[in-house]
Parts: sequence; C-alpha cells; structure tokens
Amino acid sequence: MAGVFNRAERYIEFNLLECGREKCIPTKKFTFTTKTYFILHYILAGQGTLEIEEKTYKLKKGNAFIIPPGFSPHYYPDKDDPWTYVWIGFGGFNAEQYMERANLTINDPVIHDDNEQTIRYLMEHIHQSFLDAGHLDLNCLGLGYQVIANLLKIGHRIDEGVSQPQRHVNAAKDFILNNFQFNITVNDIASNVGVTTNYLANIFKTIIGVSPKQYLTNIRITRACNLLRVNAYQIKEIAKLVGYPNQLHFSSSFKKIIGVSPLEYRRKEMDENEIS
Repeated sequence: MAGVFNRAERYIEFNLLECGREKCIPTKKFTFTTKTYFILHYILAGQGTLEIEEKTYKLKKGNAFIIPPGFSPHYYPDKDDPWTYVWIGFGGFNAEQYMERANLTINDPVIHDDNEQTIRYLMEHIHQSFLDAGHLDLNCLGLGYQVIANLLKIGHRIDEGVSQPQRHVNAAKDFILNNFQFNITVNDIASNVGVTTNYLANIFKTIIGVSPKQYLTNIRITRACNLLRVNAYQIKEIAKLVGYPNQLHFSSSFKKIIGVSPLEYRRKEMDENEIS
C-alpha cells in the first residue's frame, strides 16, 4: 500500500504521468500522439520549431512550450543547431486551471523567458529522480508543484490585463469546475455568467479552442480518469461523481475521448502499475 501512495500518478488534484530527456538528431521530425494530459517541454540547448493549430513557433534554449490534452502538434529540431529538451507529462483535476492561470493555452503555448533557470533545474531534477527511483515518486510530484508555481509566476508577470470576454470565460470555467458533478447544461453555464449561449460558445472557441460543452466534457472525463486510477469506486459510482446519471452515456463519452471503455482503462492502469 505504501508503494501506491508513493507514486506521483495516483493523485487526483495534480499528478505526474511521464518524463524524459532527449538530445535530438537534426533530421528528427516528431509527430505527437494525442494525450489525455498536458506535456511541458523545456529547451535545454539548441533550437527547433513547433507547429500547432496552424501556427509556427521558432524556439531556442530557455523557451518552454505546452501541449494541451487532445492536440497533436509537430515539432522538430533545427538542422544546424538541434535542440535538447526535457519534458514532463502531468494531469489531474487542477492541471487545466493551472495552465490557464499561467497564460499557457493552445493559442499561446510558449514561454519566452531566457533568464529563467529555476524551471530548467526543477525539470532536470524530476528526470534524475525518476531515473534513480525507477518511477515518478512523491519527490517528483513535489518538484512538479514547484514547476507549476514558477509557471504561474512567469504567467502573471507577462499578463497585460484581462479582457471582458476573458472574464466571462473565467467565470464560466469557475462555474463548471464547481458544478461539473451535477447534471448542468451549456444553458446553465451561460445563465450563470449572464451571457447568451451563442456568445459563450464564440468566446470559448476563440480563447481556449473548444466549445463550452467540450470543455465541460473534458473536465468530467479527466476527473473520471483520476478516479479510475485510484480504484476505490465502482464505474457506476464514478459516472455519478462526474455528472453522468446514466452509466451508458458516461461510458460512451469516455470511450469517444479516451479510445477505450472505463473498464478497459482501469484494467490497463492496474496492469501497468503491477508491472512497474
């Protein structure tokens, strides 16, 4: 039992799911496999290019970039000065809110902060701790929280103010995060914020890249994944805990996003835990 509690992927509010470090060869062009959690890369040396949502970013040492759940970007090293980077994968119920408060979204996924050394140190330390322990443990999780704290600090430093549409989106997200476990609708969300459903849909798509309904579904399914990993609830109980009175509707929504049923997902997570 103690081993389970010392695993960084088992925690619901925030968890670490993977990490790595790579010195890329000049010809490598990496096609990303869609994840259900965030991936953060920090460039240790060299240069490269990120292509995501029809935008291109030229990046170098000291930059970091986020890949949100559900997106499949392309990124590749510079031919003359290929990059070396370290990365972490993280999720949990609070992960999306952390990234948004750090101003790291699909529309602005890059941090330009060449003088910031703390994040580099923390991410390299996570990777080294992973190599030493053979898995992501509580020490890695604590370092992960420190990475988030520094991202929030940088995000607040570059924030130039919040627009009215952004305030409406923030209010809608707060309502969703506080009420996703109930059978709420987009009409309920818009009514709480004091705007029309069409307006809410437009500003959600513009600011965070998804509709309010998809955002609500993503929150519910992310929460469900965390609960399934804990293995303390029956699937019908998890369905109700994340706002699905009907278990079949829950299973259908879960499989549409994750690719497997809730039961298959739980079995896979349990098998991987036993192996590791």
